[in-house]
Amino acid sequence: MVSSWHLTQLPGIMTKEKEENREYPMQIDNRVPTASLLTDYLRKLFPYTDMFKWLAYGNDGKHPGCDSSFFGRREFSFTIKSDRDEVYLCFQSFFSASQMETSIKSKCPTKIDIGAVYTVHPAKRHAYAQSGFNPIEGELVFDTDISDYDDVRYCCSGADTCLNCWPLMTISIEVINTALREDFGFSHILWVYSGRRGVHCWVCDSRARRLSKEQRSAVADYFHVYKGGENSLKKVTFSGPLHPFLARAYTDVLKNEFEKWVSTQKLFEHEERCCF
Repeated sequence: MVSSWHLTQLPGIMTKEKEENREYPMQIDNRVPTASLLTDYLRKLFPYTDMFKWLAYGNDGKHPGCDSSFFGRREFSFTIKSDRDEVYLCFQSFFSASQMETSIKSKCPTKIDIGAVYTVHPAKRHAYAQSGFNPIEGELVFDTDISDYDDVRYCCSGADTCLNCWPLMTISIEVINTALREDFGFSHILWVYSGRRGVHCWVCDSRARRLSKEQRSAVADYFHVYKGGENSLKKVTFSGPLHPFLARAYTDVLKNEFEKWVSTQKLFEHEERCCF
């Protein structure tokens, strides 16, 4: 599964469109931020060494028995924006942290997508038959957006968030994180702000990275309780005893949080917000 870091959403960095539509531009040290801050970030602050160490999983060429080709078979994709167009560079790959650093600094991408590890080096894919170039592993990634909850929040919508509705992301993290650890036995879990409207969960256990497409879908379906269609007033319906996963989520997290939600969203003060 591919996930990404939206570098245009770093503090103080905004796209041209956002700058034009923002009534009060965010300021840092009394300066309106510009895209040049992205260049400064990539040159001085981007964690190249840590990224390499994480995504290599010990296959750094320094330890006996490690797979020195592992990191080089990982695909990266860059989105590069200019004043006139946007270029998407896929199948980027690197043999070392320094090579990755050099490429990112020179291309200055506004978004970096992290892809799977393939059977062969992505840059050499054309030298192999189609059956010889396949993904063999990749992190199990969950992407949760605040806009997914637009039908139960009334303070904001779309990518807009505030202190009243952002706790939905905290609730989502608590429920999913507990299930991943207790129900599936995963332990190497990384939660990060997506850069726009939500959070990404990276499950990095070796067992999770080697899941098949069908197995990944099964894990995702385990969390799927939203059944209602676009024209359905009632989006979630439960019958019979709750599954232990749902019962735990209710008693440990949702029950207490709902009491706060009633107040912050004023659910019972407007008839249209009461669903039965």
